[in-house]
Amino acid sequence: MAPTLAAVGAAPKARCYTSDMPTARPRHTITETPHIAAILDRAAVKWPELADRRARLLHKLLDQADATLMAEQEAELAEYRALVQRLAGSMPGVWPEGAIESLHDEWPE
Repeated sequence: MAPTLAAVGAAPKARCYTSDMPTARPRHTITETPHIAAILDRAAVKWPELADRRARLLHKLLDQADATLMAEQEAELAEYRALVQRLAGSMPGVWPEGAIESLHDEWPE
């Protein structure tokens, strides 16, 4: 008799095997490829207190990446605001007199 589909492979039978996890939040699976392993190894050098806790290193790396992204976004926003300030008032005569008031009148309070 041939094995059934559920008996083939390393994964459990076709059912959710994480239903007993104490969270309703989404979970993410990351395979530790050689590239990911190298990243985790570098992180373990930076944070040796977490060297034997690879999942905690992932959290630390995500926190570091988030801080970097936030700093980049804040810098981009500051650059945009500076550009707006530099351009403010630099195009006299482009808009007719009272144009801004006319636009305000078109929008309900």
